[in-house]
Amino acid sequence: MIHQPGAPISTPQSADALLNSPDDWGELIGDMADYPVFEFTTNELVRVGKALRSSIPVRTDADYEAAIRIFQVAYSWRDSHAYPMNRIRRELLSNVRKGKKSGVTSARLKRMESIKRKLKNSTTKLNQMQDLGGCRAIMSTYDQVQSMVSLYRNGGTVHTIKVDTDYIDNPRNSGYRGHHFVLEFHPQTGEDAFARRRVEVQIRTRLQHAWSTAVEAVGTARGEELKSGFGNSGWLRFFALMASEIAQQEGCPIVPETPFQRSDRVTEIADLERKLDAILFLDNINEAFQVTNLIRDPFSKFFVIQIDNESREIRLQGFGKIGRASDAYAREEKRSSGVNTVLVEVDKVGSLKVAYPNYFMDVGLFLEQVRKVININDTASSATRGYDFTWLRDYRKR
Repeated sequence: MIHQPGAPISTPQSADALLNSPDDWGELIGDMADYPVFEFTTNELVRVGKALRSSIPVRTDADYEAAIRIFQVAYSWRDSHAYPMNRIRRELLSNVRKGKKSGVTSARLKRMESIKRKLKNSTTKLNQMQDLGGCRAIMSTYDQVQSMVSLYRNGGTVHTIKVDTDYIDNPRNSGYRGHHFVLEFHPQTGEDAFARRRVEVQIRTRLQHAWSTAVEAVGTARGEELKSGFGNSGWLRFFALMASEIAQQEGCPIVPETPFQRSDRVTEIADLERKLDAILFLDNINEAFQVTNLIRDPFSKFFVIQIDNESREIRLQGFGKIGRASDAYAREEKRSSGVNTVLVEVDKVGSLKVAYPNYFMDVGLFLEQVRKVININDTASSATRGYDFTWLRDYRKR
């Protein structure tokens, strides 16, 4: 079915209701035979990882064939993480439910553009990359996050914890907060083809997730890598300060190099808001992008989401089978220049926007926090000034 732009993507339901509602297990894991396996050798994977660090020349027919081969290997390796990712998310969902905790779980495969960028900007090797598959739990409260972390540290996973990083008690200078585990998949009988795949698990509160969402949405709109610390210094400082405000609400350490006194933080946030016109900018993001919802399968668990700055559209395709979804993902990544494409997994379409508001440019919860901090009810002023989309024309040319 095709929904007209602006139509809701699911039945009306609040984020709180979704965080507290039981997920529909359905055919969460599906048939293992549906999942892609790696079809090449380790030696070839290592060579491809090195090739992706630089530009790939395509001057001759031989170059063209070599480039095709490079991406065939890279896509095959990434997609072979889908099954371990699914199994680890199933365990994550089970852990969320223990002790009557409330949360939403989701998973995603890393975009090829992000893979290439990481290879170019770090010493990480493709065959050692630990976040090609990622799972996330968004919890209602900080206490529930702590409970989840404790559960994983005390036998709550059958997989091997390779990395355990606390970005809540030790937030990054950017303001990013959350708890990360990297799990090495422990195969059961018949699953040896997926051995040693590593999947990142992120556990966040709803407010931490709202902050990350806003950083990604503003970065997408401006054409800047704000989440990686690159871009407008005013926006980077604004987000670091707001992260400290949210941390204080949750009783956690504030972000390094932000004022300890709340009055000083609020003064600086208010000053930056005026300089950036941040509230109107965030408001515009919510209004500028319209959702075109194309769900081909009523039992969809896998979704290809595309953000198109040129048309101001967010396009959504749903699939019941991972094979069809990964094929569509690879196809859209290759042909959609200037479009941000991602493949994600949730239990039901109703959880999609709660789990991935950044892909729907939904910054409403973060915007609510900004208004509370500087004590502004901006409804009237926004209506008076009107929505100005000229910024979008400027940034989409980049």
